[in-house]
Amino acid sequence: MDKTSRQAFLNAIQALMDEFQADFNDLSDIHNLVISNKFQLLLDKANENVTANGCPHCNTTNLIRYGKTKQGLQRYLCKNCGKTFTVKTGTLTAYSKKSANCWYQFIIDFLHEESIQNICDDCMICKQTALVWRHKMANILSTDIRDPQLKGMVYLDETLVHRYHPGYESDEPKQPKKRGISDQKHNIACAVDEKGKCVIEVSVPGRITSKELIRIFKNKIPSSCTVVSDSLRSYHQLIKELNVKWVKIPSGKKEKEGYTLSRVNGLHSAIKYFLRTYRGVSDKYLKHYIAIFKYRRQLFRMTFTDKIDMTFKHLMLHKCNIKYKDIRGRNSADDIYAITSE
Repeated sequence: MDKTSRQAFLNAIQALMDEFQADFNDLSDIHNLVISNKFQLLLDKANENVTANGCPHCNTTNLIRYGKTKQGLQRYLCKNCGKTFTVKTGTLTAYSKKSANCWYQFIIDFLHEESIQNICDDCMICKQTALVWRHKMANILSTDIRDPQLKGMVYLDETLVHRYHPGYESDEPKQPKKRGISDQKHNIACAVDEKGKCVIEVSVPGRITSKELIRIFKNKIPSSCTVVSDSLRSYHQLIKELNVKWVKIPSGKKEKEGYTLSRVNGLHSAIKYFLRTYRGVSDKYLKHYIAIFKYRRQLFRMTFTDKIDMTFKHLMLHKCNIKYKDIRGRNSADDIYAITSE
């Protein structure tokens, strides 16, 4: 190939690349327009139901229209408490200056379990914003997700995860890590039935008590079930309270009459693998991350596109109890969970 032919070939490739870039930009603009329209439909639906939902400050329905914001959102005035609000007040996207397209991309990365750095690059936000958004979404999921009632054969066991306090400094000497059950580890109580439905809840540190087990499983395991578990002493009172048939695997044994705990142990492995991807989950937010795990498990059989659309519709205008100061501050785990349950 001579010099003239080579230059003509390179020019043709450059022309194709320019054409492809123009088409790509057109597709990107169309995609952004579709996302903006989706969010606008959510806003319109919320405005239609604003009277039924009431004032976010005092929950009364004595409302009137009160102009619009700079962004064109309808503003309302509550004649009971005298405060103004929009349909975004107190929601996940309240006070956010980012576009709906940015939030949509964040949800994609959120479901993909992307690292904070990758989220920042994709959404063009800082690390602190990415962390706050993740915790807010996890907070909503932790308050919304309800464990199902189990049926048939139920496999019950608990797993332990180390308590982790990143950024916490103490004058006390660091304690050596203990093996087995100790106050250095959190219990995660788990139960799973034959169809894969599961109950997962973060419990107290140290050895789990019968009272705590009854609180977790009281209305989740009906008397028609058969429970397979190990011989932990705390289970005796639980089984009596549930009034179920109990297959108790003796201590030091892996099975009894063909029954094993492999199904619930597989669930434990999945939980620990999920937590490892976040490289150290703070004790303060462990319940939030378990909620993310349960949400992803519920959406397992859906296509990824349906997962994104469902999550976008569910979260964008959902009320969010946790605020930036709660995440930024040094609130304890009990403080965060109290805020979550309000």
